[in-house]
Amino acid sequence: SRTSEMPTGQRPSLFNFLRRKKRNTTPDPRPRAEEEVRRAGASQTSKETPQKPKKSTPKREATPHRGPPPAVGIDLGTTFSAIAYIDRGTPIAIKNNACHEITPSVVHFGERVLVGEDAVMQRKDASRNTIYNIKRIIGRRHDDPMIRQLALPFEIVKGTDDRAVVRVGDQMNTPEQINAHILQYMRSIAKNVLFDEPTEAVITVPANFTNAQREATKEAGRLAGLNVLQIVNEPTAAALAFSVQCREDNRMRRVLVFDLGGGTLDASLVEIEGLTTKVLASEGLTTLGGSDFDQRIYDHAIGEFRRMKINITGVDWTLMEACENAKKALSKRKETRLIHKHHGGNGFNLSRDTFNDLCMDLFEKALRVVDDVLHQANLDEGQIDEILLVGGSTRMPQIREMLAERFPDKNIRDDIEPDLAVAKGAAILAASLTHRASEVEEEDSSSDDDSTSSSSSSGDSFTLVNLLDVAPLHLGLRLDGDTCKILIPKNTPIPIAAYEFCTNANDDDLSLDIEILEGNDAQASNNATLSKVEIEVSPKPAGRNHIKVVLSIDSSGILSVSAVDMHTNKEVSVTFRSNAMDEELAMGQNRRNLERQRDQMMEQRDQMLEALAALLRIRALINSDSDNDD
Repeated sequence: SRTSEMPTGQRPSLFNFLRRKKRNTTPDPRPRAEEEVRRAGASQTSKETPQKPKKSTPKREATPHRGPPPAVGIDLGTTFSAIAYIDRGTPIAIKNNACHEITPSVVHFGERVLVGEDAVMQRKDASRNTIYNIKRIIGRRHDDPMIRQLALPFEIVKGTDDRAVVRVGDQMNTPEQINAHILQYMRSIAKNVLFDEPTEAVITVPANFTNAQREATKEAGRLAGLNVLQIVNEPTAAALAFSVQCREDNRMRRVLVFDLGGGTLDASLVEIEGLTTKVLASEGLTTLGGSDFDQRIYDHAIGEFRRMKINITGVDWTLMEACENAKKALSKRKETRLIHKHHGGNGFNLSRDTFNDLCMDLFEKALRVVDDVLHQANLDEGQIDEILLVGGSTRMPQIREMLAERFPDKNIRDDIEPDLAVAKGAAILAASLTHRASEVEEEDSSSDDDSTSSSSSSGDSFTLVNLLDVAPLHLGLRLDGDTCKILIPKNTPIPIAAYEFCTNANDDDLSLDIEILEGNDAQASNNATLSKVEIEVSPKPAGRNHIKVVLSIDSSGILSVSAVDMHTNKEVSVTFRSNAMDEELAMGQNRRNLERQRDQMMEQRDQMLEALAALLRIRALINSDSDNDD
């Protein structure tokens, strides 16, 4: 990594030479020379390297990290993403190349792949090449009705195993590959602070993501070169950040985490006691977020401009941006003016009351999710101690008013930075997981210290963090007819394993087909089929073969399946990564290696040019000093 100062070992000879040249003159040229070298050596990367915060600044900024890069937490959001790490016991968000702590989850395919703000700038002129909302597509089939409802400007087609893929020109891009570009960008900005790209991460997902969506997210991490330590639910990560922030308060509290982001809504009920976070129930919608509220303003604006004889066709990103800004403005004042700057500055006034009316059904839908999670946890409003607001969309005043009316006299908190709470919670979990992996080695090196006391009070490690999450959906088997036999109910604490014995329905069957289902319906056909496991059996009369089917969910909420013939001990196990994903992993890694080599060459070229500029400036300075001596 480049820094903005000349290496210390090179300073004495240069400055001694300058001192000899200017021994009898003032002022001392050393500050001037050092400033010239500093300016000449500064690169685009070094400009983004965060500096140590001033003592008067209450918020901790990222400071350059020495040593191997730590594991990071990544909030891979629908509209924005964030990355954080632990610095001396404090979770710190890392700023991107635009000096923002959140990055647009947007990818543009052109001469180069662009991510974040650079990609957003291309969206107005190249909407078919600029991909967004990919989180709503990942892990879904191409014919999923939800995808058709999105009405996205880019092309979504049928891929391997009927999965949805994005076609840009003649290139097919899976959602995993597109998310991998975002994750790789997050790794690259972390290098500005960590001096190397992190290789281990905890990545967050919505609480009700399916097994396919979780595995696809994990696959995106692999494609980006990350060892994904764990997939964790977004509201769970936020609750973890909250528990660490309030670690001194050891009383048990029931907290409703209300997480409304740019594209998803999650509500989780958690019990927090010290550094233990136990999830009681989770519910959510992957089709409700801040962008849906923007769309309501957009649709309203289309009608208003039509009355002004201004017809807008397709997706007008200038207007969409104005609608998003209007929504944000209405969070601070009761009325704003929405202006379309490309149509003569025409516009109209939009009040908060009108906005609330336009979005009333969305607010009601969000409140129903809260009611559902209370019902699932078998709790009422009086048994909730606090409400924790997470996600940028919770800044809408109607959200707070709605929850205050639903939970009177309850403390509604937003003091853990709604945009960053999820990433920071994921970073805490990442630190905990990596610390536990090396716990024995660390104890050997610090045998004189009280390890329990240091981990709980110093904040340099999170070995005492205890996270207990739940299964996102029912998991079961298809029985005869159209019945779903649930083995692992929704909101069961994980990790968990459950089994069921199956048998042959007919005489002399040579194999048994076992269908694994995921969903919340007792009718099998209304649930998603995760996999079909076929196991060969000996020909026997009906009911004489006995197959033990085991469903296991790990701490990331990802399923594995095994089937064992109890007579022969023959076992069949299922992994949910397809051959196509393996091929994509290899192709993606090769492509990423080429891109990295190209970037390294560009970086080396920039370094050489900067070094040459520095030498030329120093030579000019020396010549100027020589002329002054003469």
